[in-house]
Amino acid sequence: MARPLSPNIVKALDRLFLGESKEEVVRLLTEQCADNLPNCMNLDEYSLEDLRFEVLKLSGGDIEKLRAAVQLANEDWRDLQAAAGSVRKYKHELLGSDLERIFLALPLLEMLTRALLGAALLLLIAYVVLFFRYLRGPGGGFSILPLAAFTFVGVPAVLGFLAGLSVRWTASAIHSLF
Repeated sequence: MARPLSPNIVKALDRLFLGESKEEVVRLLTEQCADNLPNCMNLDEYSLEDLRFEVLKLSGGDIEKLRAAVQLANEDWRDLQAAAGSVRKYKHELLGSDLERIFLALPLLEMLTRALLGAALLLLIAYVVLFFRYLRGPGGGFSILPLAAFTFVGVPAVLGFLAGLSVRWTASAIHSLF
């Protein structure tokens, strides 16, 4: 199935290709450099953006080099990545201030939110289970000390760890985007 081009790729094509060759480039990228690539079946146009920029980088604006780069991507896109190297600088040089970045953070934030909600739910379930377990205590008596220790030490420690982890993930992901 053909995948559309991201806004950044469309802007890059406007700067690299003109006229009739641009239509051929769009066709190549949407049909042959899309979810048909090995292990790229579920990727959308934003997830495919770096692979497509690698193809454009290797093409240098030449349609024949673009065909060869697309062929390389179809054989093994890891070879394409090795040949093209990092595309971060290439994106900045080609698009400058027109480079759109905001859309890349949204899936990451959604993923982090779901992970934190899942971790909080698991923590709540564990707390309820421990509460009822220690409520009975040894010999059927009431034992509040382990419950208090878990409440005032364990819960804040786990929540602090999860918050720190999510901040670190977000910072490293945002750093990798720029």
